Amino acid sequence: MATDPTVEPFSETEMADWCEQSEGFAICGTRMKEVRRESVGIKWCFACRKRAAFEFVVIAPDGLSYYGPEGYHECTNCKARESDLFPGWTREYED
Repeated sequence: MATDPTVEPFSETEMADWCEQSEGFAICGTRMKEVRRESVGIKWCFACRKRAAFEFVVIAPDGLSYYGPEGYHECTNCKARESDLFPGWTREYED
């Protein structure tokens, strides 16, 4: 099968917002921006091992993207995500 030399080969790195390349592989991603933040109260943080205020944060892609918005709880003290859950537990969000 012959390839057309006038057509540039498709590159995933050209479609991403950012890429890090090293030794034959690339890690690419989409820039996200914060669109909402609200307090969810004082809870125990398993990351910094103390009671701290937590906020629910929603981030969304900055421009067109395959990805949608993402929400998580963040400790205002150490900035850890979902650290109010017991280790190994996960939180499921509904649409």
